[in-house]
Amino acid sequence: MSLLNSQNDLVRQFLKACEVDDLDTVQQLIKIQHAPTADSRSNDWLPLHTALYNRAVRVADYLLSQPNVDVNQTTRNQQKTSPLHLAAWRCPDYPKILERLIDAGAQINRRDGYGQTALHDAAYHGNTRCVEVLLRRGIDASARNLRGYTAAQRAKANRHLKCAEMIQGFM
Repeated sequence: MSLLNSQNDLVRQFLKACEVDDLDTVQQLIKIQHAPTADSRSNDWLPLHTALYNRAVRVADYLLSQPNVDVNQTTRNQQKTSPLHLAAWRCPDYPKILERLIDAGAQINRRDGYGQTALHDAAYHGNTRCVEVLLRRGIDASARNLRGYTAAQRAKANRHLKCAEMIQGFM
């Protein structure tokens, strides 16, 4: 097996561990020099994106503790999704991961490829605890996406009236 093949196998193993919240494997692979910041993208996502999308919050939390993890790196697809967007959308039961991302330097008002902030994502999916964290941490509640909709309007469109009310209170 060539060195490139063995490296690709490590990358696949690392990303799979990020996907299934296998913290032990992630820690072992990082110890043998597989950095979480390496260009180990799968489907245009970094390990942190993979962990957050799959609600692997133990792994995501660990990755955030590693040096040089870019909490503002977006996916390389047209969505240009940041880790904060993924956490607001996919981790409604773990709003503390939003706090960790913001504390680590995540740009709270960063827009994705559709002009949406993380608040748009949290509101559209009815993630009230995430909406609360984002509002408390100072996200722009009046921001509009590329189609001109606010997060409150996106919440209403998906019948998440509590989220819409919370956001309107900050506009």
